Amino acid sequence: MGTKISQLPAASVLTGTEEVPIVQSGATKRTTVDALALTPLAASSGSSLVGFIQAGTGAIARTVQAVLRESVSVFDFMTPNQIADIQARTALVDTVAAINAAITSLSVKGGMVYFPPGVYRTSAPVAMLPFVSIGGTQRISGPSAAFTGAVIYPVFAGNAIESNFVCVTANDETNNGIYDLMVNGDGGATRGIYYTTYRSLRLQRVTIVRPSAEGIYLDETGPDISFTCDMEDVYVNNPGTVCYHWKGPWTTMTRCVSDLGTVSVLTTDQGGKAMITNCHFEGASNTGIYLFDSVGGSMVTGNNIIGYSSGQARLDGIRIGNTAGCTKNVIVGNTIAANAGSAPIASYGIVMDGGYAANNMIDSNTLNGYINGIFLQSDNNVVNNCYIGDCTTGVFIAANTNFIANCQIDAGTNAINNSSGNGNSTVNIHNIAGALVNITANTLLGDASATGAFSAGGAVNSGAGVFSAGAVAVPHFDGVRSGGCVLTTNATPVTFFTCAANAFYLVFVYTNQTTGMALLLVNASNGNITSVSNTITNMTFAMSGLNLQATFSVVPVNPTYLISLVVRP
Repeated sequence: MGTKISQLPAASVLTGTEEVPIVQSGATKRTTVDALALTPLAASSGSSLVGFIQAGTGAIARTVQAVLRESVSVFDFMTPNQIADIQARTALVDTVAAINAAITSLSVKGGMVYFPPGVYRTSAPVAMLPFVSIGGTQRISGPSAAFTGAVIYPVFAGNAIESNFVCVTANDETNNGIYDLMVNGDGGATRGIYYTTYRSLRLQRVTIVRPSAEGIYLDETGPDISFTCDMEDVYVNNPGTVCYHWKGPWTTMTRCVSDLGTVSVLTTDQGGKAMITNCHFEGASNTGIYLFDSVGGSMVTGNNIIGYSSGQARLDGIRIGNTAGCTKNVIVGNTIAANAGSAPIASYGIVMDGGYAANNMIDSNTLNGYINGIFLQSDNNVVNNCYIGDCTTGVFIAANTNFIANCQIDAGTNAINNSSGNGNSTVNIHNIAGALVNITANTLLGDASATGAFSAGGAVNSGAGVFSAGAVAVPHFDGVRSGGCVLTTNATPVTFFTCAANAFYLVFVYTNQTTGMALLLVNASNGNITSVSNTITNMTFAMSGLNLQATFSVVPVNPTYLISLVVRP
């Protein structure tokens, strides 16, 4: 009688080479422990034979295969030769087919395709699909050769990464992202990233160096359906043309950087309602931020925009508007310099294009080194709390009804220049040193802190501008100023100027409590008053003898000061 298995002595640690009997096709045969136990696990389906359970109460057992398939790596689709080339960073073996196969594997359920560190040679575009994102794991700080993250190295003339999915209806979305990757354009790539259309796109910690055209181009080839891209910590270095170019609205940029190129940021084809904040753009040969064709409503805040070299033909810091509708933008807290230490170049720090970029707020910006620090070619803009230095002209007003207040201007020729006959603007000067204020009719000029030169030949010509309370006197101005008359009750006439007998006067009047202004023709010989214009609410004017009087029809807000400037024609 044979020995029972239970009666055999215990085996020592197995080496895998031990032989064991098996029954195969009705016959008893021998095999090794390794062949019996490991061969099924080594097969492609082996992970389905291994169990897994997550730590924690309530966890449900699954297979290792189910857990691992929750993520996809491009290495899952590559040969050992391709992987070795990537890890050696030699970029000798093409990998684009494997990369695109990995992306396509998630086309139904969506997800993230992971790029392990290394250099990926590609001979065609990496083709993005809706709801599929790609990314590495390491943060990118710049185009350093020592960078050890994932680098896509295109060796063809085309888009390194592109999406040709076309959004047609509001239900179509690209809804994907690109994270922690570098695109090296030295091999000939035309663009770093190109999207035919896009909706719900995110770019984070992406670096693009030296493409022959745009760094990032978010296009709009179909109907106006593209919108919503969020860019954070993106860096574009030395593109052939534009660093960041997009066409749809509602795009945000935070902590993004660019060097060189022709334009740092360009929006076209209704690319408005952007938010560009805390970015650094340097060395563009044409324009820093150009909201060229925009639906308006953008915010440009807290950015540094710096020129690259002296002698450039043109570098505009921020330029708004080339088509109708580029209105109601907010430009706040930016530092804009043509080039530190160089002479002003033929350009503008901030320019509002004529007839388009109206109703904008320009506040708390610092501008240096331009021909015109701020160039207003459109109406109804507010410029406030800005510092403008080393410019030929601080603010050039080439349109109507603009408001400039509380600015410190150190300009070479004109602190304020409104010499083109545009009216109805208000200039409330603050701390102007060594420059002229050149204004024309219907421009209010005020604030006693102005210290610049005011003369008939430069600052204010005879009969040109209206001085508010506290304005610096103009030696050659043919007229007189009055002011400080207090209105405290309604229906009580207040004398604010006494005429000479048989004299004629042109009188400008306004108050410290209203935005309106009155222009009167007064004939002291017969007491007649002709109201050329009166936009001061609830105020009328009359003569009492030689006294010119004003009356409020309602109780004024106290204290209300009636201020005038009177010119003898």
